Amino acid sequence: MGKIDSVFTHSYSSTVFEVIHGLGVKRAICTESRPRFEGRMMAKELSSRGLEVVLCTDSALGVFIDSVDLAITGADSVLADGSVVNKVGTKLLALAAKDENIPFYIVCNTYKFSLLNNLCYEIDLEEYNLKEVASLDNIDVRNPYFEIVPERLITGIITERGIMNMAEIENYIKERSRLLETQLDRLNS
Repeated sequence: MGKIDSVFTHSYSSTVFEVIHGLGVKRAICTESRPRFEGRMMAKELSSRGLEVVLCTDSALGVFIDSVDLAITGADSVLADGSVVNKVGTKLLALAAKDENIPFYIVCNTYKFSLLNNLCYEIDLEEYNLKEVASLDNIDVRNPYFEIVPERLITGIITERGIMNMAEIENYIKERSRLLETQLDRLNS
């Protein structure tokens, strides 16, 4: 990566916050990250560190994406195929970044790598209280909190081990899954 002056981020992650601060970024664009507005907290913290910050609605990210050098988010989980589970809206940011040829990085610790997914456990994408969105008669209201961002939209995954490519992620998850499977077998015997 060359010099990064401006970034776009979605939701809140203390790891992303520290990376943005560590990069010496001057300007950040944050989405509100509805429905709980986690992006507002990120915007306030970045501003308190002296960055110029723009806060926009989630649906407006396509308007502003072309004004940054880099898009960066955290991850709730990294799956065995290199895709990432994160706050709903992350996929839209990844798609917009891809469309504008802007690198899109995920920043997380390797403990976020899903060993259970590698062992064929299903991923449950949670939905929360519908009243956070709306309460309307005769209308099916949905409130998903998480979504899957496919690996093809992700430039790289930055961990405490550095930027990991797909082969490194697969090997790490397989190695850790074998250890977990061994421990589970011991508990069950």
